Amino acid sequence: MMSKVFAGQYERVREGKMDLILFPRDVEWRRKLFP
Repeated sequence: MMSKVFAGQYERVREGKMDLILFPRDVEWRRKLFP
């Protein structure tokens, strides 16, 4: 369902942005900041 979205965001998580996992809701606006 959101495998593609998570996969793209996960790449940034590997960089140290664990907050994407802790705060999945932030992914919405983060996608705007990091298209």
